Amino acid sequence: MRRIAMMLLALMSVALCGRAQDPLKTLPKNYRLEFEDPWVRVIHAHYGAGEHVPQHDHPKTPTLYVYLSDAGPVKFIHTGDDDFSITRQPVHTGQLRLNAGREETHKVESLSKTPSDFLRVEFKTLPLHLDSLHARSPAAGEAFWHAAQPEKVEFEDTHIRIVRQGVQPGKSALLHSEAKHMVWLAIRVDDAQCAGKTAHAGESWDAAKLNVQAGAKRVEFLRVELK
Repeated sequence: MRRIAMMLLALMSVALCGRAQDPLKTLPKNYRLEFEDPWVRVIHAHYGAGEHVPQHDHPKTPTLYVYLSDAGPVKFIHTGDDDFSITRQPVHTGQLRLNAGREETHKVESLSKTPSDFLRVEFKTLPLHLDSLHARSPAAGEAFWHAAQPEKVEFEDTHIRIVRQGVQPGKSALLHSEAKHMVWLAIRVDDAQCAGKTAHAGESWDAAKLNVQAGAKRVEFLRVELK
């Protein structure tokens, strides 16, 4: 009987290891849902300085990464059919990266001396492995802020369009989009009011129009439109 019980326990362990581990459920301190509709899912990821995050899974979808803080390197230890490790180099607030999509099972080791916050924008309806969805954009430089109403197209292909928009300190703006399916992503919103409420970095909205009142600091958004 003892031998049978041990075999059953081993089989249960294998089954649990093979089951997808949704970090929204298993790691709520590190992953928080900001927004979801039939087209996109926006997840706010947070790794503390020097934190080790247990193994978990991410779905096989094309993904946009939006970095919300200046942070040092982070090591991702991938497991499964193709075990490998990769270290994300230091990032800056407002930096972007597009990935064409692959299923991920990994552990995380933060090598950063400061917390790392970023958004995972998962495109639920886009096809996998699009060659165009391998792109990076640096954080907004001072040249971006020279305009009274800063705006810059950071990426565009036949599937999506990503636009960076800014609001100068103390100014108000009505941001708008003509796209049928879109989402606003807050990058810098210190002391800002968005849609009549105090906003936080990483907050997301799907409204066609977004009222913004900047405080004493610059306010920065991404407008992500699906075609």
